[in-house]
Amino acid sequence: MQEEAIQGFAKGQRHFKIKVGRGGRHMPLWEGTKRDIAIVRGIAEVAGPTGKIMIDANNAYNLNLTKEVLAALTDVNLYWLEEAFHEDEALYEDLKEWLRQRGQNVLIADGEGLASPHLVEWAIRGCVDVLQYDIISPGFTHWMELGEKLDAHGLRSAPHCYGNAYGIYASGHLSAAVQNFEFVEYDDITIEGMDVSGYRIENGEIHIPATPGFGIVFDDELVTNLIKESGWSL
Repeated sequence: MQEEAIQGFAKGQRHFKIKVGRGGRHMPLWEGTKRDIAIVRGIAEVAGPTGKIMIDANNAYNLNLTKEVLAALTDVNLYWLEEAFHEDEALYEDLKEWLRQRGQNVLIADGEGLASPHLVEWAIRGCVDVLQYDIISPGFTHWMELGEKLDAHGLRSAPHCYGNAYGIYASGHLSAAVQNFEFVEYDDITIEGMDVSGYRIENGEIHIPATPGFGIVFDDELVTNLIKESGWSL
């Protein structure tokens, strides 16, 4: 994992989001949790003091396990904790107060997948800091409206996008309309016939082209031939 982070750093990445929660399913509880902590530390070494580290447990922790992990990572530049457990206002209130008492400045992020319909309301009340609804569904237009609402309450926007090439490139354009836009969730994806050479990553920043269509250019002849060969379905 550290070697992969080094590869990302060489390509201009400076901030890293790490999947954790091994003890919730893939490994014995405490063994998996210790592995989570070790991996976060290893990648934090690559990111250095200015790199921001985010961890995503995919709801595999509970409240007490979350506190154990955060307590073990007090010396790491941990920027946010994402999907520690399924959204619960009372548990997030507890975690927020625990972090406040410790003086540990870690943001709480949530909103992927089947998020609670009350999540924005809870965020406005101070339980959650970063909202992460998907860039594909509910979509870009929804995010323009939501981002404005979140800005009004001093909340942060970080659209979820994983494994979707369009979303990677579209989400960054929201930063022009959403004041508290945080990060583009970026994975290297190459698709034949899809030209995204107008984008580049330098020193932790993604540079976005001003050309139409989110700066994505398609090889029309290739796409047309593919449709002829295999059809098109919705």
